[in-house]
Amino acid sequence: MRIRAFLGALALGLLAAAPALAQGAEDDGEIVVTGRQLEDAARAFAGAISAPPARENQLPRFNDSICPGVVGLPARQGQYIVDRIAQRALQVGLRVDEPGCQANVLVLVSRDAGHLAATIAEEERYLVANYGVRENLSTRGSEALEDFVATPRPVRWWHVAQTETTDGDVLGHTNPIGRTTGPSTQEFRGAEVTRVSPTQFGRMARPTLQAVRNVVIIVDAERVGGVRLEALSDYLAMVSLAQLDPSADTSGQATILNLFADGAGPNAMTEWDIAYLSGLYQAQANALNARSQVRDIARTMRNELESQH
Repeated sequence: MRIRAFLGALALGLLAAAPALAQGAEDDGEIVVTGRQLEDAARAFAGAISAPPARENQLPRFNDSICPGVVGLPARQGQYIVDRIAQRALQVGLRVDEPGCQANVLVLVSRDAGHLAATIAEEERYLVANYGVRENLSTRGSEALEDFVATPRPVRWWHVAQTETTDGDVLGHTNPIGRTTGPSTQEFRGAEVTRVSPTQFGRMARPTLQAVRNVVIIVDAERVGGVRLEALSDYLAMVSLAQLDPSADTSGQATILNLFADGAGPNAMTEWDIAYLSGLYQAQANALNARSQVRDIARTMRNELESQH
């Protein structure tokens, strides 16, 4: 069955409050963290959650603009999520396209998330760009795609990146991208390639970078009933703007990624989440490898976190 048959039936369960997660280690009643310790902790956090594509050892990110779209929710709730993702995108320096744009962040809310994920992977492969579909597109690979389909989670996400030069030239042809014009739109439309601005250059760098082309996110309506809409929206923003490892262990840090961990997650992005995204979007996009980018992210995180305390 084609994915369009599912879209009219997508709906979200009731949302309720979830408690926040505390952060910090105490020594005689005071938090004592040196700059070096903070940077090491930031590097461990960034290294754990970052997930570079399988064939390209660089962290992908949006390099121009985003257009979020939500399908399967009442217009009011869908618009709240769209606005929250847009707000977070603006905070890292991205442009947000005008209303009516063709979405490159597609959030699908379903009571049958597993079936929907399997259908997308099998019949709507332009949304996941499985190997062999197009050249010069990068994803986390076939094993990660199997995990996306088979592993039940409250939220699943899948990023497709395009290899581009540092001057913004696209290598090869981009795939058609699932698009929506608003929270209640139920059709997919093709998309044109957007050129990006030149990125940072460095001595140890590549002539190419990984620019996110589209993101598909599936929200399991049966598994998010105890989560506030604000918290869910920030979670969706986090996994939209960065390609993250869904199996990463973040139990030792205060992060929105712990939202579904035994009901102990925070109700909004934490300082660490915001600092990570800031670091990702300030890091050298055409760095030699993901490890170098993680170092850049950690330094930015340390500077921003220190400035807040």
